[in-house]
Amino acid sequence: MVGGKVRASDVQLAATLHDGHLEAKLEHFGLDAGNLTATASTIVGEASPTIRGNIASSGLDIGSLAKLAGQSVPLSGKLTADMGFAFRGLTAKRILSSANLQGTVGIREGKLTLAALAENQTANDITGLTVDAKVRDIGKPVDVTGKLAWRGQAVTFKSQVAPASFLAGGSVADASGPVSLSVSSKYLEGSISGTVGGGGTFKGQVSATSPSVDRLMQWLGQGAARSLQDFAFKGDVDAGPKQFSFQKAAIALNGVKASGQGSVKLGQPLTIRTSLNFAKLDFAALAGSGGATAGGKQKPGAAADAPIDLSFLKGIDAKVDIQADKLGYGKVFAGPVATTLTVADGKAHLNVPQSPFYGGTIAAEMTADGSGDAASLDLNTAIAGAAAASLLRDAADFDRIEGTLNATVAVSGAGRTTKSLARSLGGKAAAKFSDGAFHGIDIAEVYNNLVGLLAGGFKQDQTKKTTFSELGASFAIENGVAQTTDISLLGPLVRMDGSGRIDLADQTLDIRFNPRVVASLAGQGGDVAVNGIGVPVVVQGPLFAPRAYPDLSALAKDPQGALDMLSRLGLPTGKLKLDKLIPGQTGSNGSGKGAADLIGDLLGNAAPRPKAPPPAPEPAVAPDTGNTENAAPPPGSNAGGEAEAETTAPAAEPASADPQAAPASPEAPKKGEIDTLLDQLAN
Repeated sequence: MVGGKVRASDVQLAATLHDGHLEAKLEHFGLDAGNLTATASTIVGEASPTIRGNIASSGLDIGSLAKLAGQSVPLSGKLTADMGFAFRGLTAKRILSSANLQGTVGIREGKLTLAALAENQTANDITGLTVDAKVRDIGKPVDVTGKLAWRGQAVTFKSQVAPASFLAGGSVADASGPVSLSVSSKYLEGSISGTVGGGGTFKGQVSATSPSVDRLMQWLGQGAARSLQDFAFKGDVDAGPKQFSFQKAAIALNGVKASGQGSVKLGQPLTIRTSLNFAKLDFAALAGSGGATAGGKQKPGAAADAPIDLSFLKGIDAKVDIQADKLGYGKVFAGPVATTLTVADGKAHLNVPQSPFYGGTIAAEMTADGSGDAASLDLNTAIAGAAAASLLRDAADFDRIEGTLNATVAVSGAGRTTKSLARSLGGKAAAKFSDGAFHGIDIAEVYNNLVGLLAGGFKQDQTKKTTFSELGASFAIENGVAQTTDISLLGPLVRMDGSGRIDLADQTLDIRFNPRVVASLAGQGGDVAVNGIGVPVVVQGPLFAPRAYPDLSALAKDPQGALDMLSRLGLPTGKLKLDKLIPGQTGSNGSGKGAADLIGDLLGNAAPRPKAPPPAPEPAVAPDTGNTENAAPPPGSNAGGEAEAETTAPAAEPASADPQAAPASPEAPKKGEIDTLLDQLAN
């Protein structure tokens, strides 16, 4: 059978007419594209007969079928059908106006070439295409389900399309109609619901989520950065082939959530113009270096060296107006903040006007540069009236200072990871704390209880603190290390200067304070003059848990000055005859030991060290008669066993180191003379 350019072979047709009822059955109809079967029936006596029937095919070659129709399509595969039809009349116009369909149409072993997405057509072919379209009524939406493979990933989809709306258009370009579509794959879950136009337009609601924008963009054949991970979008979209705008949108990226509106123009670079509202805008999370991990808090001081990749900025031209309840980095936030973020030539620039910050204010300007081989950062900040305790805890897990903070910071650096960036930082900073305290040590108490400190050693106590009216310092920052030489502390009981360093990469500090107590520990007064002898305070260790302790080594270098200081602090050095033990003089027992030796021995007890177990009891000895042969070796005696001779304690009544302890009996073990001296000092 020949009809124009269409030829059919092996045609098997049977028809019966009985009492005006016509039934026709096309048992086989062979085409170059395959074969099909069909049935039809009607009442021929009707003025406008209704014809009903069914068409079925197990598989027509789509390419050959298109060729028979004089068309060329990029789709290949098998077309299956099992479709019932009905229409009235015998003219084309009457048939089109009354036609209806019900049944299924499908594609098997389909392959669709998407040359428009990339030059490599093979890599962009959709393969394994399986589609089933279920038609319930030509006036109702068609349900479409299917699956395919693209770029090595499986994709399933589900859609509803209203064919009648599209068929009503005068041409394909003018055709439009309601469409809903949902897509599910490893890197994308998405859905749209709205009106689609034949020219590639869409207007409606869009929802999309991805566990990794980086992996998604790579799958789509676009470049991306490892720092862009989880993504979500839901909003009203008006889109064309090369750009789209959105309204009433909720957006999330790397855990940062926003709402607002804007427009995006596809291309290189990606052009973004938006206005967004944030509850919490965390630039650390956006850069892929957020602090705490999901599901738990990060252990203090255990921050990993996280990669920083800002190369994605090179593909963006953006202007984003920002309204944020909180805006910051990591754990440190200011807000509310109104500002504008601009991105151009691989650089993101943010200028934060004066905004609320930890009870005070902050103004900042930041530039993040992803145009080079390594990410770089430039930051200028001014802080006024902020609560230091909570700010330093959030910024560096540092909890040793409280008070009101005023500070300026100007730093810059570059690196591929958080630690390499911190190690490269350079610039300057200055800080001044007012009406606060330094926790871990009470410097005034150290001086007031210096004798007990010498005898029992220093024990750090977090409940102790040194109050101050002002604490300030300026820092020069180079290679991630902040150095200071002008620390100054003014307090009701102490004055203090100092110097030291803070390692921003290793998160450690090593600072030495030189305190001076006032003349009366009970109130304000002049500085105590100690002839150059002082007890420096050392603060060192990790930022999240530094140690603070007095450094008594300076006293050992000038025993005479140490005795003078003890006297000025009110100790009975005259009663104990300590002032007679000047350097170079021998002790009262002629042993050759002088003040330098005694004070040195005393200081051996005061350095911070692990608590040692108590020594074993010594054998009982005869009462002291001035013979030093039976004396216990001093704390500083030679470890090899060569005991040094000791000086007899001044003529004073010995006392127990423990005021509550009972006096030793004559039969009790004899104390060493340095121990006896410590007992006297303790009293």
